[in-house]
Amino acid sequence: MAAKLVPEAIYEFPRVEDGFLSSLRIVQLSQQRMCLSEARGVTGAANSGARRRYAAEDCYALHLLSNDDAVVFFLNHQLNNGLVRLADRRCSTRSAARIAKSKEDLHFPLPLESLRSGSWSVAETWSLHPDKDTYYALASSNSKAARALARHIEQLPNRCSASIRGGLEGAELRRWLEELNEIVDHWESQIDWQSIRVRNVY
Repeated sequence: MAAKLVPEAIYEFPRVEDGFLSSLRIVQLSQQRMCLSEARGVTGAANSGARRRYAAEDCYALHLLSNDDAVVFFLNHQLNNGLVRLADRRCSTRSAARIAKSKEDLHFPLPLESLRSGSWSVAETWSLHPDKDTYYALASSNSKAARALARHIEQLPNRCSASIRGGLEGAELRRWLEELNEIVDHWESQIDWQSIRVRNVY
């Protein structure tokens, strides 16, 4: 189950046959309190006391469906800025794992300012130099495998706001992907992943 490195530094991690992650997509959230990023609008008639507010049209999330209970981690390969792990507003230094319940919707708010309809597509590989922003859901249905993933993912810089964060790149990212492959290979069917690429995000 070793990863295959193909031209242009793209890693093809073999997918588990009948993997438990059934879909990953981007959706618009209707509940403003679930947003991660804030719109640049203000409330109030005057500038004094004006504050930032959430806007539903700027509120997006990764939507994940799993066919099994799983521990899920969300990553973001920012265009020209490297790979980071995504976190919520608490911005914890620990890996921000979410629990996906079998057949139940899981939403993870994204730090997006705007997103055009049809501007994302499914991705099948991991790249050292993606030509678009890429989001990954990396999951395990086994608690020991999940802990191994968490330890590995904690090596990545943390991103918890709309601000771009310098991520892992170059030789460091290559080593990280090679080590990820060893973890995936060791746990075989206990680890699954999905990814999508996004354009015109910011």
